[in-house]
Amino acid sequence: MEFRSVFLRRTVVFLLFVGIPGWATAGGGPTSADGVACLARGEYAKAVKAFTRAIERGDRSAAAYAGLGRAYLKLGDTSQSTNLELLENGAGALRTAEELDPSRPETHHDLGLTLLALGDRAGSAREIEHLKKLDPTLAATLTRAVEGSRLPPSYRLVGESGRPEKNGTPIAVEGNTVLVPVTLSLGSRSVQARLILDTGASMTTITPQVAAQLDINLSQAVSGAVQVVGGGFVEARGVRLDQVSVGPHARTKMNVAVIGNGNPRVPYDGLLGMDFLRGLHYHVDFRNRVINWTP
Repeated sequence: MEFRSVFLRRTVVFLLFVGIPGWATAGGGPTSADGVACLARGEYAKAVKAFTRAIERGDRSAAAYAGLGRAYLKLGDTSQSTNLELLENGAGALRTAEELDPSRPETHHDLGLTLLALGDRAGSAREIEHLKKLDPTLAATLTRAVEGSRLPPSYRLVGESGRPEKNGTPIAVEGNTVLVPVTLSLGSRSVQARLILDTGASMTTITPQVAAQLDINLSQAVSGAVQVVGGGFVEARGVRLDQVSVGPHARTKMNVAVIGNGNPRVPYDGLLGMDFLRGLHYHVDFRNRVINWTP
């Protein structure tokens, strides 16, 4: 009963399984105004999509590129993780915004924060100098951010050597999808699966094929429904694993949902969700295909 009550209250959001819901094309597709609204709501992935589509449709304004850069910054640098590829995309968009309109102080501020997250303190310092002339208040804010920052040593180690550090976990990358090797254990059985790193999923999921390898009898598992993007629900089974481990981290007695992926040929076995990732600090190095875990 305890497991049932926990399982049925949870929802799972499949951002990477089915994509981010788009806008209807009847009105010409998403605009920069849609991107601004998404930023205000904290929907940063949707903001990236809106600004990108707006730019593709001809909105080459400084505001559109600045909004895209800010959305990438919010996605790429969080309290839990640093995604270097997203930050580099953001820096590129913000530099374009600066070229189109160098008088926007918010653009210099966001670019300074993005460069700081990438480890380019000298670049952040250059943005501070621009801000001193445009907006001394934002210049002071960025200065405090630079003074209070601490660059994880793994940035330089991985970037220069191309080898993961001792706390690194090798990953597979397909586009912007990160596939993480995850060890799942139940009783005397252990299986290594490839799960999508998905910070939009509240609960970790596995496929029925993985459940079968763990000798799980799904007919005896707790049944329920989980919510997917778009508001619909799909049938799921809830099981409790003895341990789920990734790199140096492990969770014991962890509930997961068993859901079919609809295509047995896809190269992943489920989602690694926030029930595992919450509280962990890491950054994804796309260039060297490794997750580096930081204290």
